[in-house]
Amino acid sequence: MEATLQRQIDESGLQKQVLLMGFTSNVQEALRCASICALTSLSEGFALVITEAMECGVPVVSYQCPYGPKDIITDGKDGFLVPLNDESTLANRICTLIEDETLRQNMGRVAKMNAKSYQIERIIEQWMDTFNNL
Repeated sequence: MEATLQRQIDESGLQKQVLLMGFTSNVQEALRCASICALTSLSEGFALVITEAMECGVPVVSYQCPYGPKDIITDGKDGFLVPLNDESTLANRICTLIEDETLRQNMGRVAKMNAKSYQIERIIEQWMDTFNNL
């Protein structure tokens, strides 16, 4: 897969613009260096990478899968949701964030605030409330 992607990058002459960074065990550090997170999955459950990116102040552009991204991302506020398989709109939303630094930074700030609702302490509290109310 990586070799195929690298070949496409090379054939398109994008070696200076597109870098495949490979595997990392330090996701937080990689996300802190990012400006945008693009999630191109066509199917997701709860995509942890979305909350990890948001926690680092990185807006997410994602397809609006039946579950997952649309439950986490508030379209136009902390990222963008794109209709499934709409590659043109996905590319346009990514370009919008690349070109508009103010929008990207504002979305990143909102994303960081919204990610707090997924902190383990808040989730445990919600589970405990659920169990106590049974």
